Amino acid sequence: MNKRIILFIVVLGLSLIYLNLNHYINSPSGNSHTATIIIPKGYSVKKIAKELEKQEVISHQKLFWLTHRFLFKSCPLQAGEYEIPAHSSIKNIINYLHEGKVVIHKFTILEGTTTKEIIDRVTEATNLTGEITHNFNEGDFLANTYNYTYGDTKMNLLNRIYSQSQNKIEELWQNRSSNLPFNTKEQAVTLASIIEKETGLAEERKRVAAVFINRLRKNMRLQADPTVIYAVTLGQYSLDRPLSKSDLRKNSPYNTYLYPGLPPAPICNPGQAALEAALHPMDTKELYFVVDGAGGHNFSATLNEHNQNVINYRKQKSAEIKNDN
Repeated sequence: MNKRIILFIVVLGLSLIYLNLNHYINSPSGNSHTATIIIPKGYSVKKIAKELEKQEVISHQKLFWLTHRFLFKSCPLQAGEYEIPAHSSIKNIINYLHEGKVVIHKFTILEGTTTKEIIDRVTEATNLTGEITHNFNEGDFLANTYNYTYGDTKMNLLNRIYSQSQNKIEELWQNRSSNLPFNTKEQAVTLASIIEKETGLAEERKRVAAVFINRLRKNMRLQADPTVIYAVTLGQYSLDRPLSKSDLRKNSPYNTYLYPGLPPAPICNPGQAALEAALHPMDTKELYFVVDGAGGHNFSATLNEHNQNVINYRKQKSAEIKNDN
């Protein structure tokens, strides 16, 4: 056979192989939905291909690993958890696994969460590994959203949250207002934790902070109900009832109705906004506040004004009860 004909056949054959391969690696796959794939550490390309076929992300595991071996050998595939979009091509799948585009999980700490609640959630997380081998204290964490990936350990996540929280607390502490009636950032977090429990309104935080700051300056007891709740529960459970007179008399350093100054430690894990309020309170002379029945508070500078606000609130509640009946 003529050498030119042989060469033509070879070139034609190689071209067809190339075109078929190119079509194979670039064509959308048949998977019609986003698939979550977990690739454990140490998996070979063959095992990865088997897992992809099992999850119906690809149709032919052998073609996949052969394609990787001959066309993408310089692109090692990484372990982790992946979300493979529907109809992804083989080339795209390999790129996802090579670039390590793993699923990012969110762990959100809400403002006012106790440390026990945080530890319980981490303990129950099924996509985290290992055990919790260190105790954390109330106020060690700032409320925020933190990221982690599949296979991360519980201690790594908690240590990362702790480190980021402490860095932010230190940064805010260094930029605090002057002449605050406390000397440490730990005390600032303690005050922020009380502010967090007293109001959920952003516009009130600095005003609530001012009341407590003014009371601290005058050596007045803070008389903050959330501290009494913490004295009763120590953050181990929710108090699903109103405070009683006996609660207000509970002998605990957290009871700010009995003991002056700040409690010995935070009563929850506050958010950044509450801490900023504690470090930059509003400039007022107010010493009292009481709920206004509409989700906020009425503030006052004198006891007489405060007592009148209390009377007004009670009248309002009585009128609401009568209307409901």
